[in-house]
Amino acid sequence: MALYGFHNLQDMANARVTGSLVEASNAAINAAVAQHNADISAALGLFATQTTLYSERYAQVDNVSLQPLDDNGRALPIKPSGYYSVGYPIRSGGSAWGANYVTRAKMTVGDV
Repeated sequence: MALYGFHNLQDMANARVTGSLVEASNAAINAAVAQHNADISAALGLFATQTTLYSERYAQVDNVSLQPLDDNGRALPIKPSGYYSVGYPIRSGGSAWGANYVTRAKMTVGDV
């Protein structure tokens, strides 16, 4: 089974990436990346929503001890004494591949 974008090149897996195969390989990589991004966006759309919210504020209770209770007991309510903020990390990631002259000359479509 060929990777999306490389389905037209699956018969050339052992061919060297030279001449017209350079453009075909680049187009296959771009198609595979576009499909990957679409798949990830669809999966994230099922389980997550985009937001610009980077922190939230919560009420906290005072530093108190637990109240002793019996089997039918109820604890007395405690008033919040302050707030604490939680910040979400803003991260990004990336990936790159490269090759030197010798590696590029020996690279096949299958390697790409």
